[in-house]
Amino acid sequence: MKQNLLLIIFFSTFLICYSQGIEFEQSNWNEVLEKATQNQKPIFVDIYTTWCRPCKVMNTQVFSLAEVGEVYNSKFICVKIDAEKEDGINIVKDYDIQSYPTYLFLDKTGELILKAKGSMSQDEFLALATNVENELDNPRSIIDWDNEYAWMKTDTAFLRLYMEKQALLGKSNTVLFDEYLALLPVEQRASKSIIDIYFREKDNIKIHSLAYSNLQDNRAKFTKLGSISVVFMLSAIENSLLEAIKDGNEKLLEEVVAENEKIPLLFMPERKEYFYLRYYKATNDLEKFISNAIIYGTANSVHIPPAIPVIPPHFL
Repeated sequence: MKQNLLLIIFFSTFLICYSQGIEFEQSNWNEVLEKATQNQKPIFVDIYTTWCRPCKVMNTQVFSLAEVGEVYNSKFICVKIDAEKEDGINIVKDYDIQSYPTYLFLDKTGELILKAKGSMSQDEFLALATNVENELDNPRSIIDWDNEYAWMKTDTAFLRLYMEKQALLGKSNTVLFDEYLALLPVEQRASKSIIDIYFREKDNIKIHSLAYSNLQDNRAKFTKLGSISVVFMLSAIENSLLEAIKDGNEKLLEEVVAENEKIPLLFMPERKEYFYLRYYKATNDLEKFISNAIIYGTANSVHIPPAIPVIPPHFL
């Protein structure tokens, strides 16, 4: 009898601990929307795939935490959606999801409040919930911001707030960032607040942008932060390569290669043949892929990669 009692206590304690993290709904999408309406709660959606490593990290290291569960279970209807199955296929299209994990925060009608992606710390993930609350308290919708943009586009304070609103929704600020930089005096284009925007927009910067040329023109001013300007430049080169692949644009490919050649070797930029290989593989040009693979293979057969160097200040 005593042993049975101990077993009951053990399993009860186990179940309580196990449920301390986020409790995800076991419902289809329509049922989730209905429950959100009935409970007058916003919705948190974790969009994942079975092969996504960061998805698994978030599942085991963040979603399972008691502190996270306490916040999310009280504030949201929570649901996990496999991007490659059933409801997930349409949700990926409807909310323009490009990578995993992606987190959607929706109002009770399914309207997007905030969009985020990638693995993050407990504090960063909890901060998303706070941002959603702030947005729900803010009566200005993205449509209001879009309407104001036409006559407020020369107001730097407005553009900054507009970019923040767009970023919450996972939208690119490529054009807005260029317009914002153009309104600033040159000496203010490498300030800490500008660098913060670069960090937020690093996945959107392209080589044909003022944001990119600003990195080149103000490299000396960025020096205090080490090699940060080159990191952003490499990001822009990668983004532009993806654009070239998407559009089948060989001219842009050549421009990407040319910009990459300008990166000092100390930063170990990719060999130009690697860009060609990626492009021709993605665009299914087998003949050019094979010819560049031969060049790349020959070059690397006699190439010994250098050790990771200490970067002298004059290269930053």
